[in-house]
Amino acid sequence: CTFPHPEALMIAGQQSKHSAADKKRSYEFYKRSLQKFMYRRGNGRALLAKNHMIDFMPQLAEELPDAKFVDIVRHPKDAFTSWYGLAQGALGVLAQEKVEQKTMVQCHLRFWDKFCDQEKKFFVEDGADDPNRSLVTFKEYIKDQEGTVRKLYKQWGYQVEGTKFEERLIADRESHKQYKSKAAYKNPSLDELGVDVGTLNERYADYLTTCKII
Repeated sequence: CTFPHPEALMIAGQQSKHSAADKKRSYEFYKRSLQKFMYRRGNGRALLAKNHMIDFMPQLAEELPDAKFVDIVRHPKDAFTSWYGLAQGALGVLAQEKVEQKTMVQCHLRFWDKFCDQEKKFFVEDGADDPNRSLVTFKEYIKDQEGTVRKLYKQWGYQVEGTKFEERLIADRESHKQYKSKAAYKNPSLDELGVDVGTLNERYADYLTTCKII
């Protein structure tokens, strides 16, 4: 999101195409960041990290064989506008300049082509039988966020009942229902971006079916 030129954004996100040396540097930086965080706040706890770099997942799975991966899949018609709003909002702050809309829309379509392909490959084609890889639909998660978390923790053998984590989980029930109100940026509509829902349904038909979004 921090690269004002869309081609730089496309290249930066394709970790699998980076050199072996660059891949190693990326992982070492990521690992050191996690280690510093856990040194300060770990205290025997597991770390939950949000990461959108789908092309980085195979390397993380190889380097961290005990890591759990959860993919929350969403219909591109909804995710597209969300990612667009996030990217342009970040560019306005970090790069002091947003990318022209038509150019950015085409860049995001190309981005989603690659993202969806890698998402299918890692979580479904290569990860269907891997207990450390879980796929959850956005609709399922939003409908019952607490229940989804409890289900995943049970699957992994993590204790929830009677823990401090459960207390926070219960305390945040109402807050979770208001997740949209926390966004610091406003997402445009597909119409405003000149994107047609039917086109997205056709373009990502295999993704929608494979990931059980429809």
